[in-house]
Amino acid sequence: MTKKRRYRLVGGLCLLVCLVCVTVLLFHSCSSTPEKPEGGRSDVSAVSSEPSGAETESSSPSESGSQADVTSDPEPEVPFVSPVDFDTLHGQCEDIYAWLWIPGSDEYPGRDTTVPAIDYPVVQDPDDDSFYLTHGLDGQSDRNGTLYTEHAHNGTDFSDPVTIIYGHNMKSGLMFGSLQEQFSNPAWFASHQEMYIYTPERTLRYRVFAAVPYGTEHILYKYGNFRDRSSVSEFLETVYHVNRFGKNYNEDCTVTENDRILVLSTCLPRSADGRYLVLGKLEEVLGEPFPT
Repeated sequence: MTKKRRYRLVGGLCLLVCLVCVTVLLFHSCSSTPEKPEGGRSDVSAVSSEPSGAETESSSPSESGSQADVTSDPEPEVPFVSPVDFDTLHGQCEDIYAWLWIPGSDEYPGRDTTVPAIDYPVVQDPDDDSFYLTHGLDGQSDRNGTLYTEHAHNGTDFSDPVTIIYGHNMKSGLMFGSLQEQFSNPAWFASHQEMYIYTPERTLRYRVFAAVPYGTEHILYKYGNFRDRSSVSEFLETVYHVNRFGKNYNEDCTVTENDRILVLSTCLPRSADGRYLVLGKLEEVLGEPFPT
């Protein structure tokens, strides 16, 4: 082989290697997953309908042959990992303990425009139950406030008979600004009946069973934080006997005093004596069991 041909062969091989490297780099660049926003809820469209740790059927032994005795250690349980980065969120606000998401809540009934989704962290101040009524996650004064629960009446694991999350009805649609208009619309109510709560320990799926205008009484105080389960039935009786425009009920969802109930509460627009409630029944828990 002449020196000229040898140079051409080496040059061709180098060119081929370069083309392969460029192709590989382009492939990895195009197939990489975009980064999620820090601390927020990851994209989760639904919770699995199969409870955590559910057993599945195993294949039966072949009829034509015998199986050898095999001893194996049971597979370790996969630890629960929340789709919410609570470690990052706690760096922003240590009072964040949960995340609320209502799928489809960025839609307005009968409109082409979108509104801010109900997709927010939930906080609880350990000392002042009114603090987040007028403050944001940064602790600064904010008229939007923050979605919150009251430490005097609710714990932070959603194991109480009734948990109430409060939020402002903002004209901008922020917080619970779209709650009443959406859930008072019968068509929207019928097609949006799931709510999700995420905590570091578990994911909770609720089925919406009622959305009603209600009075201004402090529900948890009035019913003694529902320590007596019979008071849950009394409260449900008042919910199902609301006789005001904007009420909607899910007739296919049966609720009893033994269910765990989530209530979203906001001011009723153009009313000085009312609030609007959206109520959901806990239907599924993924992750750690509730403390006994």
